[in-house]
Amino acid sequence: MMTSRTDQLAVALPDGLIIDRLPVGRANGHWHLSFVCSGVDFNQGHPPRAMQFHEEFRSRVSVAALAGDLVSLGGGGRGDEDEQDMHMRFADNGVTALEIIYTYEGALVASEVIDLS
Repeated sequence: MMTSRTDQLAVALPDGLIIDRLPVGRANGHWHLSFVCSGVDFNQGHPPRAMQFHEEFRSRVSVAALAGDLVSLGGGGRGDEDEQDMHMRFADNGVTALEIIYTYEGALVASEVIDLS
């Protein structure tokens, strides 16, 4: 699915996790991807799911450039028992489109191509 950088997309995963990708931002020469994750209890488990969610998120969401050189400049996340906010930042090295792939237990759930022009 082709989307614009001003679009927003919600992906529901089989375990109830909902990942909302917010519109893609550009500031200070960088691309910014922000996601709001909800639909599950992040306090469940020992240790709580929230404490390990950054790793879980990275295993479910991958980002690649379709054109240009995508260089990650970091990211992070924060949240509470009902919502986790995740952020990724990339250098703008002539990237004109991003592909985001959403998976669950290794299986493709959704994918999108974002036109950055």
